Amino acid sequence: MAFLIPAIGGIAAGAGTVGAIGTTGAVATGLGTAALLGQGVSSYQQGQYNQDVMNQQAQATLIAQQQNEAIQGRQMESNLSRNRAMVGASGIEFTGSPLDVEINNLYEYEEELRAQRYNANVSASQARSKGNLASMQGSAVLGTSLFKAGAFTAGNLLE
Repeated sequence: MAFLIPAIGGIAAGAGTVGAIGTTGAVATGLGTAALLGQGVSSYQQGQYNQDVMNQQAQATLIAQQQNEAIQGRQMESNLSRNRAMVGASGIEFTGSPLDVEINNLYEYEEELRAQRYNANVSASQARSKGNLASMQGSAVLGTSLFKAGAFTAGNLLE
């Protein structure tokens, strides 16, 4: 029976080697799966961040438009007051041509504001759309990474 002890020891050593190879494969599979999941999570987070940035840009565009409107409003009021003072100082009644000029200036001012508001809303909408797209792309990469990680894990476990 003493002659069986080295053989049993060899079998046990061999089993340990096979176990070590199996453990190494499992560790490699785990690391590969973790890398794929990490890539997906990172892409998802980047998409969410980009969406937040684009939403902030959209908000900033609308705020800037409001501030510009306030500045332009004050400038328009100043111009109208100056024109009225000049007309009054010249002794001309504020009817007819001077009134027509003021009405026309106000109309042009309102048209310009409408165009600026429209452009600001379009820019804000485009920024929000880009943000939504970034978020969807991040989610899609996360979903793809989950499928790849599952396939990678299943493929390595079946070998």
